[in-house]
This record gives sequence, C-alpha cells and structure tokens, in this order.
Amino acid sequence: MPGAIRCGCGILLLALVATSSRADETADPQQLLAQMASAMRDLDYDGSFIYEHDGRVDTLRVFHAGGVDERERLISLNGARREVVRNSRSITSVQPNQLPTVFGAESNRRLVPLVPEARAEGLQENYTLRLIGEDRIAGFSAQVIDVQATDKYRYSYRLWLEKNSHLLLRSMLLDADQHSLQQLMFVALNIGGHVNETDLALSEVPARTIAAQAQEVLLTTPSEWKLGELPAGFSMSARRGPADATNNAEHWLLSDGVANVSVYLEPANTAPGVLTQGKISRGVLNVFVRNLNGYQVTALGEVPPATVEKIADALTHAAPAVAH
Repeated sequence: MPGAIRCGCGILLLALVATSSRADETADPQQLLAQMASAMRDLDYDGSFIYEHDGRVDTLRVFHAGGVDERERLISLNGARREVVRNSRSITSVQPNQLPTVFGAESNRRLVPLVPEARAEGLQENYTLRLIGEDRIAGFSAQVIDVQATDKYRYSYRLWLEKNSHLLLRSMLLDADQHSLQQLMFVALNIGGHVNETDLALSEVPARTIAAQAQEVLLTTPSEWKLGELPAGFSMSARRGPADATNNAEHWLLSDGVANVSVYLEPANTAPGVLTQGKISRGVLNVFVRNLNGYQVTALGEVPPATVEKIADALTHAAPAVAH
C-alpha cells in the first residue's frame, strides 16, 4: 500500500509540473514587446517575485501605480530590510545601517529588474524575435518570447508575458550557450487591483534623509570626445554631465534598443587603490577602464565583457581648437 501511495503522489506531482504548449503563430513578437513596456508603465499591479542573481536568490514584493503620475515601491522579503520608493520626482532608497538616500528620478527607470527596454528602432537587426510557446506563471497564462542576440556583443532574453495584459511574469537573461545568467519570476500577482497610498510609501517615515550627489544635466555644447567603430546596433542615446560642472566630466548613454552601456569620461584619478586600467566583472555587470590623454574612460553595462571593451576602445579625445 505505501508503494501505491507513493506512486499515486508521483502521478499527481507530474500532473502539476508546468509544460509549455505551442505558440500562437499569428502574434507579432515585436508588438508584444511594445505592449509589455506599456503594461509595465501604465497598469496597476502588486505581487511577489523571486530574483536569482550573482549566486543568490532574493524574494521581493512590488507595488505599482501606473499612469501619468507613475509610482512604485519595491521591498525585500528576505535578509536585512531594504526598500526603494520611486515617483516622478525622486527615488528614495533604504539600505541596512544607512540613512535613506534620495536620488533624482529618471522617467524610464524601473525598479523591477530584467525588464528589457525593447525599443523598436533597429531591434530586429541585432536580435531574432520568436514566439516559442505558451506557459503558465503565477496562475496566469503566458506567451513566451525569445529575444535572441545575433552576435557576441549582447545577451539574450526569454520573456513570459501575461496573455491579456502583456505584463512581464518571468524573465531570463541568457548567455551565448543559452545558460541562465539571471532570472526573475512572479510567484503571486494581482493585475489591475487598487494600490493603496500606504503600499506606495516607505514602511517607516525616516527622521531624516540624505541627498545623493547633484543630478546630471543634458549637455548641448560640442564634445572633445569622438566615437569610432561601435559594436553593431549601438548608438548614443544621451550625453550628460554633472550639474555643478566642476570639471570636464561627461556621461554617455549608449543603447542597441535592448541593452544599455554607460561611458564615463573624466579626469584620471590617481588616488591609491583606484582602478585606472583593466576589467571588472560582477555577475552580468561588466566594466572596462582605460586611460587616455590624462582622462579615465570607464564603460559599464549588463553586456558581455567584449562589448564594454570595444566601446571604451572606440573613444578618442582631442583638445579643443584654440580661437585666434
């Protein structure tokens, strides 16, 4: 009898294991990605998800109020207390043993990780988009999309989108061998429900906060820096500099429509212990640093090491012409 019971339980377990079915071949994957971006921005939702990254697993909860005055709050459910609140004006971060820090908000900055930007321009030149099946995540029917990189300069994604709202339910970042580098998956989710004001506020009102360093501003003056050959598909999306303009530092943002790379151009720092040349890898974040004409060029992003190195090497510097 015990053997029969074990056998019966095994059959029940197999019946509950998720399996993917065939994709709806009439759907347009690029249109679905655009609908995903809109859903993540415009819908009200709250839920809990697991986030696997850098050899650890975090459990987090998000509350999101969409619309013109988009707001959201992300809180950790394991480990030390951590939470982040974002609105259209600022981002407030609470970390262990630190005063809450207030940053300037960026309109396209999401708190939920692993949500690709997926801009339409040139997307299909550098990624192959395919609907590969249907699945079920957190109790919702999902369409599964592969965003497959066409070369070594970017990672691939596999995305599970809720079938009706197109909200992201699960996301995997994949290397060239299709091994998972990071992933998130909702385990409980409420779509379209009312999000209370208390859900969007810090759990404890801080006695005081500290302001992060001055915000960057868009630069419109000519740059002393020039870009050479970049990895295919990457181009500059913004050029910024420190608001206080204390030196000639610049911050360039490059994108291929999915992946983003930041390049910092600033006078070289010769302080002991500061990296002035070389590579750093922290999980999927890769950094490449080089010196050029007394400046330090730092390229970093969640892209393969070859990408940040090629982008850093594409920068050349020329002193401005002297007026006569």
